Amino acid sequence: MKVINAVGRILLIAAGVMMLAAGIPLMIEAVNYLNTNNVWWNFGDPTARQYMWNLLGHGLNALGAVIALVAALLGRRSGWLALYAIVMMITPVYTVVTGVQNGTLNWDWNKIWPLIVQFAAPLMYFFGCLLVGNGRHD
Repeated sequence: MKVINAVGRILLIAAGVMMLAAGIPLMIEAVNYLNTNNVWWNFGDPTARQYMWNLLGHGLNALGAVIALVAALLGRRSGWLALYAIVMMITPVYTVVTGVQNGTLNWDWNKIWPLIVQFAAPLMYFFGCLLVGNGRHD
């Protein structure tokens, strides 16, 4: 059981680091734009609004990454970790199901490899959540 817990921790650390590495530069870009143009409260400007949504979305992703890193350090999952892992699996499942239904996702590896790369963090997050301990020491 200790090996499974260690694998779960490694997966959560990898997913958390990937999410932070992808999100922090985009959050910095959004904050710089909003500060430079002084449009933090200008909801009428479509570009400012887009940067506000980007900041919110990547901020929530960063929060999920911190939850994963804390769970990896503590070695046990929480309700927040499980909830975020389920939410992160919505996009991969939806993309695969609709791709198969529409016939656009067949066994063409030129279409499958980009999906594998795109879904790496959500899959690692989900499987890390499944494998990390639940806090009981049996």
